[in-house]
Amino acid sequence: MKNKLIYLVFVVLAAGCQPDAHKEAGEVRNIVQSLGGTWKLTKVTQRDEEATRKGFPFRDLDLTTIFPYSDFVLTLNVDGSAPTTYSSTQGNAPQILKAASGAWVVDDPIYPGKVTLGTGASADVITLGSYPVAAEKNLSLTVQRKEGEKLVMSYIYEFTKQ
Repeated sequence: MKNKLIYLVFVVLAAGCQPDAHKEAGEVRNIVQSLGGTWKLTKVTQRDEEATRKGFPFRDLDLTTIFPYSDFVLTLNVDGSAPTTYSSTQGNAPQILKAASGAWVVDDPIYPGKVTLGTGASADVITLGSYPVAAEKNLSLTVQRKEGEKLVMSYIYEFTKQ
């Protein structure tokens, strides 16, 4: 009797398994195009990566009000879905980029993870933290500072689209 009950449960479970119908995901979003525009710096956070690795409670420091970072404006120009040039207005903010203007590129046009502002020795390779989606108009860029190969400090720049 017990074997029949187990067999019956197994048959009911197997009969209940059906493939799910999935809807089409739609077209791939053009992330590079959403990066284009004028961005105003709204928040700067300094992250001590060594403290993060060691599990210390104090890892992040909000630098936004310590220095006049809100003066910084970044403009990313695009041609259709291709990045072209950028320009920045420093104002009274501390230096963030090596070059105030130049060309910019992404590592992957469909799923960008890194943005390179400038070329050659004056290039800044910046990690893309988040980008605008739908009604959200926020952009997060992370600059990593290393000693050799060891990551020691990260600066997280949060922008709002103007």
